[in-house]
Order: sequence, then C-alpha cells, then structure tokens
Amino acid sequence: MKATKILAGLSATAFAASLITMVSASAATEVKAENFGAQVYAMGNGSWNWQSVDTKFNADGKLTLTGNAKEIAEASKTENDAQIGNAGIQFYMGEDVTLAEGETVTATVEYKITGEGDYVKEGSTAIDFGGKNEKGETITNTTVELFANGTDWADFENLGDFTLEATIADVQVNEGGDSSSDSEVYELPQTVDTSAEEYSDWGSQGSVDYKYFANLPEGKDLQVTVNYKILGNDTYHILSPRIMAAGWPKLTEYIKGLEAKENYTDEQLKDYTGAPLLQNDGSILVYNADAESFTFTITAEGVAAIREAYEENNNYGGLLFSAYDASISSVTVAEPAEVVECPCGCGCTSDTCKNWDEAAGACGCGCADVVELDATLGFAAGGWYPQDWKSTTHIEGDGEYTLSYTLRDDDGNVKDNDAYDGAVVLVVDIADVYDGAAGDKVEDRDLLYPDFAATLKAVKVDGQEIKFDAEKVKYGNIENDKTTYRIEIYNEYGDTKADSPINLADLKGTDLDLVFDVSGLGDMSGICSCESTSSEDSSSEADSSSEADSSSDATTSTGSSSAAGTTSSTTSSQGGKTDTNPSTGAAALGAVGVILAGAAMAVSKKKD
Repeated sequence: MKATKILAGLSATAFAASLITMVSASAATEVKAENFGAQVYAMGNGSWNWQSVDTKFNADGKLTLTGNAKEIAEASKTENDAQIGNAGIQFYMGEDVTLAEGETVTATVEYKITGEGDYVKEGSTAIDFGGKNEKGETITNTTVELFANGTDWADFENLGDFTLEATIADVQVNEGGDSSSDSEVYELPQTVDTSAEEYSDWGSQGSVDYKYFANLPEGKDLQVTVNYKILGNDTYHILSPRIMAAGWPKLTEYIKGLEAKENYTDEQLKDYTGAPLLQNDGSILVYNADAESFTFTITAEGVAAIREAYEENNNYGGLLFSAYDASISSVTVAEPAEVVECPCGCGCTSDTCKNWDEAAGACGCGCADVVELDATLGFAAGGWYPQDWKSTTHIEGDGEYTLSYTLRDDDGNVKDNDAYDGAVVLVVDIADVYDGAAGDKVEDRDLLYPDFAATLKAVKVDGQEIKFDAEKVKYGNIENDKTTYRIEIYNEYGDTKADSPINLADLKGTDLDLVFDVSGLGDMSGICSCESTSSEDSSSEADSSSEADSSSDATTSTGSSSAAGTTSSTTSSQGGKTDTNPSTGAAALGAVGVILAGAAMAVSKKKD
C-alpha cells in the first residue's frame, strides 16, 4: 500500500496549509477538499422521493449548509408517504474525481447540525470511497441517519431552519485500498498527547485512536492512565469514558479498578478529596484538585466493544472521555501488569516470603502496612433490655467486618423464648480514630488517618437483612470527650431519634448482625502488586495534534496495580449530579474550531 498524500493533524493552521491541494508523486489522481460535499436530505417511506439541500467543502476543508426542514419535507412527501423513510446527512465525493484502478480515498469528517427547539446533533464519520459495495458499484458516499424509517414527519419538520457545519480532514489517496495508518504497529504502552483538544462542557477530551492499542492481545484488559486538571467552574467534575463512535456509547459495565461512589453518603462526599469514584452510570467523578492522574482498567470485553465499533466504522474510532469541568492533557494506554497473589499473604516474614526485599525489610510484592483497631457494639433494646456494650470485632486494615449479638447460649438455645424488641441505642464505636485529649470538643478533633472512612453495609435480624436509609446514618466523632469514630444507626439521645434510618419495629429477634466496611487503614487482602512486566518499559508518545509523528523518546510508564478488593452496597446513597446532557460529538471539532463557510443551493438529486 502506498499513500499518495497524507494530511495528519488537527491544528487549524497546519490543516489549512496542507489540505489545499494533494498531488500524487506516483499517480495522476488529484483530490481536493472541494471535491467533497454534503447534503441534508429526507424521503418518505412510500415513494422514497429524495429531496435535499446541498453544498461543497471549501479549499480549507470547511462547509456550512443552511436550509429549512419543513420545505424539504413538503418537497419529498406524497400521498403515499405517511411517515419518513429516512432523513439525515450524506457526505459524498463529487463526480469530478476519477480514481485509478485500486485507489481509494479515506478521510474523517466532523459535523454539527443545529435546528430550532435546541436541536443539536454532532459527531464524526469516516470516509472510505473507491471500493465496491455488495452490488459491485463504486462507493462514493456515506450517510449519517438523523431520523429512521417510520419516524413522524413532524419530528423532522420541527428542526425548522437548520445549519450544518462540517470539517473534512486527513484526506488520503491510497493505492491498494488501504490507508497507510492501518499498517502502522504501535507497541504498548503508548502515551497520547491530547492537550491540544479545546474544552467544552460535555465535549470530548482525551481522545485515543484505537490504533494506539490495537496491538493489545485479544482477551486482555486495557490499563488507562489519565492526566487531568479540574477547571474549578463547578462543584462537580466528570470524565466519562466512551467509545469513539456514533452516539458515544458508554463503557459502564467494562470499567474496573475504581471505588464505587454509591459506597459513600452525600454527607461523606461533601468534603471528599480522595481518589476518583465510579458512578453507576459509568461516569468517573474526580475530586482532588491537587492530583494529576488516576488509573483504571477497561475489561477485555470493553476493548472488544471498542474494536467492533472501530471495524464497523471503516477503521475509525477508539476511546474518548465526555468531560465536564475537567480537561485531559494526556492518556497512557498499556497492558496491565500481571497482579499475582502474594505467596505468603501480608503477614510476610523474611524466612517465609519468597519475594522478601532485604533492603526494604518487607515483602517484595508490596504488601501494605495496616492499622489495627477495635470496633465495639453499643446496643440497648427497647426498655433497656437486653443490652450489649462489650461485643467487639478486631479491624486489621481495609475490608468488611461484622459485629454480632445473640441471646443464644453456647448450645444455640434461647432461654424462655427471650427476644429483643426495638432499640434505645444501636451504634458501632471504632476506638482511637481521632486525635485530641480528654475534654476536647468534637470540632477540635482531627482524624489520625486522613483517608479513614466507614460505611454501614447491612443490618441483619435473625440472619435476614432489614431495610435502612443510608442517607440518615450518622458517621464521625459524634460524642465529646472521646476519640471514637461512631456509626450511629439509632440513638434515643442523638440526631437519629428524630430522623431514624431504620424502622424500630423491624428490630425484633434473637440475633443481630451489623455489617460495615472501613477504608483508609491499609490493605489486608493479600493481593499484592507483583508485576510481571518490566518497569524499564517505556511508552511511546503519540501527539493527537500530529498523529503522523510517533515519538520514540517517550516517558516511562510503570503504574502499579491496586491491591484492594471491591465491595457492594446494599443501599444506594448517591446524590451528585450526573452527565445528563452529554454531547454526542467528537474531539476534532473543538480542536480545529468551527469557522465554516459555504453556500447552499437547493437540489433534488441524490448523489449516487
């Protein structure tokens, strides 16, 4: 395969300078931006009478097309057309282009169409002309469907006066039917510079062409490291991983390696500045304005979905992020280092650990130091009988723990059918979590472990979970004169009396279990980041503003794998805003800018 001319990059200046004329050094074919055009069309589902407005791209590769949807509909409709047969945008190559045998033309078009009533549709489409369709005809056009067969005419007519803006880039004439970029092989890891992408609310950031991780072995996960910056224009900041394809499909079910936002209450999130959290719609919420990067993983199934979309869209696509109040300067994609189970767990000693690090005096797998604490039950049933202020569970680092109470004796029997009923107090107290001396007030105490958090997961009566409102559970240093972290489920003398998280009538039985998890104390899972890949591997840098150039002296990528497991919540406590109004556009529109020109003329001929 031999390219006659390659136009790479999204810089407006470089784009305009390089796109004006393309002449093959080895063939007579010449292709210009003016050889391409676009039309907005409609046709009914009975007569299929194609009507449209049409214009061509200018020499700078830009196009503006205006029209009125109602006028197009009226011209197309007949008495046989009860509904729309199809309506959308068609991009085409003009009849003034004659390709030599075996030549194809590839390009990328970014588009945005706006109409009345706040209608906006934007995105990108790949051009691959010159090949043959299933009928053996030469392919010279591609369409973007806006209204499908069976849609009411009113839906299209409501666009009223519309404007289509589009930019064509990366135009390339190829011998042999393939583009040269398809033959390039990029070894992982790859760092893609995306700093040239202009920011817009819910627009794209961190766009990574699939070619940069196409070399990932099939069936392997993809590790993604994002270098980001919070813009600070709002109280929430979102980076939502998407497939670079029409509609920007979310990768919700394919993301792992981030803690779930639903594990936190709204109260806990008010001043949260920890690691990014994954919302249940697949959006990643970033909180720490001082942090520069975070890492997550896209599962092998997610990579397969990206690959499938790429192949369906004529080898165009990849990964991008729909962003709100956060920008991305670069994205590194890599094959995750293999994470293996530490041979001896986190209780390693020099004489038992196969990976002992003499210099560090610790397991070479990186088992974390942990904090050990004790959690004590505080329970007084209705009428103050029965009571338990002594049952404890020992906490060794992050994880899920259970405090239990029972009226049963050692043989499992209950005396005289005894039972507890209701509660005066029901709390979990975790000792020595706050600093301060005796007599200090709550407001004068600070956490000894800055990232410490606890979350109630379940309340079980006789083995069966009962409902509770996670938003109403109280957490923190609630009592003066104590260094205790309390999970307050109900307290006759506290805030939960007036606004109880539980129905006290449900607290009736012989056995009681309180399940909670803690974080910020260190990991005791025994899963350690022993990496099978070399830390000396360096990533190649790919600049999204000049994809034709691949840097060889790139930065080293050595991200470590998280050792912590994940837990699930029995109740949802999310309360933040979500990206309810995502853009469906693509990155290059922002990077290139939208300063478009062109004249529209009414036509009624389909480009075929």
